Amino acid sequence: MFFIEFMLEIILKSLTELMNIQNVNLTNVDRINLFETFIKEDYFIRKEYLLNFKEISSATESRDL
Repeated sequence: MFFIEFMLEIILKSLTELMNIQNVNLTNVDRINLFETFIKEDYFIRKEYLLNFKEISSATESRDL
């Protein structure tokens, strides 16, 4: 019984942390810096940027770049 309670507490804590992480709004500077860590080349195309940030609109993507 104690193990089950312990595991349920761990699961609840993990899910709470996940929900907090997912609700973070990135600024345009944050997105650019994050994208720079993803790409390995000196150049990229707009489509690659938009594929990495599917939650933003094409207008936001244009403003970012």
